[in-house]
This record gives sequence, structure tokens and C-alpha cells, in this order.
Amino acid sequence: MLITPYYNKTNQRGLIAHFTTIADAVKLPVVLYNVPSRTNMTIDAETVETLSENEYIVALKDATNDFDYLEDLKQRLNLDEFALYSGNDDNIVDYFNQGGHGVISVVANVIPNAFQSLYDAKQNDENIQSQFQPIQTLLDALAVDVNPIPVKALTAVEGFGNYEVRLPLVTLEDSDRQKLEQAYEQFKVGGNS
Repeated sequence: MLITPYYNKTNQRGLIAHFTTIADAVKLPVVLYNVPSRTNMTIDAETVETLSENEYIVALKDATNDFDYLEDLKQRLNLDEFALYSGNDDNIVDYFNQGGHGVISVVANVIPNAFQSLYDAKQNDENIQSQFQPIQTLLDALAVDVNPIPVKALTAVEGFGNYEVRLPLVTLEDSDRQKLEQAYEQFKVGGNS
């Protein structure tokens, strides 16, 4: 996964050169990651279209929450050869319904079965909104702190690693961790894990 440069910003031509150089050097499937809320830079739809011509650039993780952008991408790309994934867990239903292929999820690291069930239901043309509601409730609880701190806490609850994070991140306050763990237990009690 390749993210836009976030310190030395460039223009769209620079992005094309940057991503193409890396993709051609590694000769592995590459997913572009468009997350302007973290990098303050957007990969324009026209740029994605140009980059999609590179045999190694195969997908986009789209964390823009901009459905006009998604529509523009769909018009420009061959979606049989280039995949569009949501980069935001909370908009997966809308992203699916607007023609996206899926999600590259953060919280699926903790509840992979729930996301697999959601994906399977969508592939069977089922309405996934009601199935998503318990996930949304858990996502609301995860908003207690910045990502990935709360997800790291839940992976620790599941016995993977510990609560420690690297600076500049810091662990959850005890009261926030307790609220999060309570919400997670309620999610699991509902048979949603």
C-alpha cells in the first residue's frame, strides 16, 4: 500500500512519477492509499486513471468519504481490472451500495468474521444495513481515541500483543479502555464477532 507524500508535497505529475517508480521497482501488486485527512493531499481521479494503466497498480484504498469522487473513479476505470476499496469502516455500506469492491478495514483486525459475513451478504445481493448496525455501534465506541489506539486495545483483549503503542501515540486512559471493552463485550454477546 502506497500513501501520498505528506511532508514534501507534490503535484499530480509528481504523484504519478512517485507511484510509478515504486511500482516498477517492486514489481508487486500495489494499492494506492488516498487519505487526505491524514496527508493533506488527494490523488485526483484523473491521476488514479493514469496510474491504473501500470500493470502493478491494481487498486485504491479510498478514505475520502467523497462519493462524487467514487463516481468519478467508476466512470474512468475498468472495475474488472482495478478495485476500489473504502478506507473508512463507517461508510462501508454506502461504499458497497455505490459500487465499491469492499473495504480495507482497521476494525476487521478485531472482528474479521463480522466483516466477512457482511462482504458475503453483499455478494449475495442481501441488504446489509441491518447486519452493519452492530458494527457501527462498535465503531462509535472505537471513536474514544485516535486510530489505531482503540483497535490495538481490543487486539490486546483478544490476546494478541499488549496495550502498548509507539510514541507519539499513548495508551488509552483506563476509563476509556473500560468503556471500549464494555462495548466490545456487548458486541460479542450479540453474536456478532
